[in-house]
Amino acid sequence: MADVIDQDQTHQTLQEVNQALENGMFVHVRRLLQDMEPEDIAHLLEASPPKERQVLWQLTDPEEQGEILDELSEDVKDGIVAQMAPDKLAAVTEGMETDDVAYVLRSLPDSKYQEVLAQMDATDRHRVEKAWPIRKKLPAGS
Repeated sequence: MADVIDQDQTHQTLQEVNQALENGMFVHVRRLLQDMEPEDIAHLLEASPPKERQVLWQLTDPEEQGEILDELSEDVKDGIVAQMAPDKLAAVTEGMETDDVAYVLRSLPDSKYQEVLAQMDATDRHRVEKAWPIRKKLPAGS
C-alpha cells in the first residue's frame, strides 16, 4: 500500500513540477525540489524528458547534487555529467566517496576528466588518482 501512495505522490509531484516548468515558474520548482529528498529528486529526473531534466538539474541545490548523482541510473547520470562544467563537477563530487567519484567521472573524455581533476583540491585529486591509477597516467586530451 505504501508503494502505491509513493507512486501516486511521485506522479502528482511530477505533474506539478512539469506544469510549473511549462509556466516558467522556476522559483516554485526550486522550492518543490528543496522539499524533496535526493532519491526522490533522482526519480523525478529519471521520469523527465532530457530537456526538462537539464532544467531541473540546474534548479537543484548544488549541496545535494552529489547525493542525487549517486541515486541516478548510469545513462541519466552520464547525460547530466556530460553537460556539467569541470568546476561545477569538481564541486559536486567534493565529499563523495572515492569510488563514487571515480564512477561519476568514468564516462568523461580524458580532456574533461583532466580539467575536473585540475579543479579539485589536492586531497580529493590524490584520492581519485590513487583509486584510478590507470586513468591518471593517460595524457590530457587522449
